[in-house]
Amino acid sequence: MLKKHLNSGQAIILIALTAVGLVAIMGLSIDGGRLLLLQRHAQNATDATVIAATRAMCRGDENYVQAGLDAAEVNGFNNDRITNTVDIHVPPENPSVPISDECQGCYLEVIIEGQIPGTFIKMFYDQPLVAITKAIGVCKPNIAGNDPTDIGLRALWGISDTCQNTVDFTGSSAYISGGIHTNNDLHYGATGGNGTVIGPVSYAGDLQAPVGSQVEFTPGEYVPPTPPDETAGGACETSCFDNPSSSGSGGESEGEDDCQAESFSEQNPFRVCDKKSDPMGFDINDYAPTGSKAQEARDRYPDSYQAYMPGTCTNSGFREWMESNGFIVNNVVRPGLYYSTCGIELSGTSGRALSGTATFVSTQDIKISGGIDLEWYMDELMFFAAGGAPGSCNYNAVQVSGSSNIWAGNIYAPYGQVVFSGAQNGGNNIAQGCIVAFSINLSGSDNRIICNPTDPEFTPNPAIGLGE
Repeated sequence: MLKKHLNSGQAIILIALTAVGLVAIMGLSIDGGRLLLLQRHAQNATDATVIAATRAMCRGDENYVQAGLDAAEVNGFNNDRITNTVDIHVPPENPSVPISDECQGCYLEVIIEGQIPGTFIKMFYDQPLVAITKAIGVCKPNIAGNDPTDIGLRALWGISDTCQNTVDFTGSSAYISGGIHTNNDLHYGATGGNGTVIGPVSYAGDLQAPVGSQVEFTPGEYVPPTPPDETAGGACETSCFDNPSSSGSGGESEGEDDCQAESFSEQNPFRVCDKKSDPMGFDINDYAPTGSKAQEARDRYPDSYQAYMPGTCTNSGFREWMESNGFIVNNVVRPGLYYSTCGIELSGTSGRALSGTATFVSTQDIKISGGIDLEWYMDELMFFAAGGAPGSCNYNAVQVSGSSNIWAGNIYAPYGQVVFSGAQNGGNNIAQGCIVAFSINLSGSDNRIICNPTDPEFTPNPAIGLGE
């Protein structure tokens, strides 16, 4: 009987030890999952914060720190210094690359620390669970090239040399800051109201202006922005960066002496140029799941790249997919790069604008039907639609309609047309970025395209990046 009693005691001890081990494993599993979720949310917030703060700094906004803090709060981190902290440093305290003295003011670092209390794991670890994430942003001014023979990137850039009226804007009250280039015909007219074009205008075909057109052209030159004077390390010097390469932000085009610049003056903003190469040159395959751009997004954070590739495409499928997977919550887009083999349709709902930091890429077309307030996530791209084929002068690769559309980032449609249609109310349709497309048609009213502007009323779309 004594031996049996001892065996029973040993079993109880073993069961107790096993129970403790199971609780520990359960605690690690549950709290480990919570910590990974916190890490993901913190990284998303960090990316959004560094983009907002760097963009504001690059535009010369003295409140660039507050712009970053506002973005962090929207993404769930309110800097209460208890459950979370949001620190913004200029220059970075932990730079990932050496930064020369004259370039210190171009770089900005965001560090977010989030805390959550443990649950089961508190039996073994009584401290809060902590996730720390960081990101570095850099302001790279878009150097457009003021030499009349180096046309740089323009607000409107028509790639086609075959489409009639490759660049065509006829709506009233058009405002285009950053100039125009077309590889064929340029047609303009704003008979219903005054139009304005600031910046050099070049074309390789014919210039067509109807009688009575009310468009004022001003040559203008782009002056790169600088951060506020109090920025640590001094202002961001434009000499820190070379002119952008042909893949991404524009840059020099083929042939430096093929523009007839002798007639260019303050009184004559037009010049005839030979055909120029595509100033962006992005490859849609790089954004596919196995592409280099997709991997670049994953390198920032695994959840920052998402691909929508269904067997059958529907008009509403992309938006439904985003909402069902938590990529859009309360009309706010999770920061990241979104790739789709279907068309993309975006708009605000319930009287609220669709906001957030994202880049949208479609192998087909993109339609914006009203109520967006977005900023680009990578490559300075807001929308990249690869639908159509060379020669598709009237294929609507990107179509903007409705009202209250505002975004910061470039539009790229190398094989199709970018169309702005429909009357806008009070100039609410504002694109802070350039448009590079096979052909461009701006037929709506109050369209404002602002790329490298000189008008002090507007600030430029800066070239900013992550992970420098």
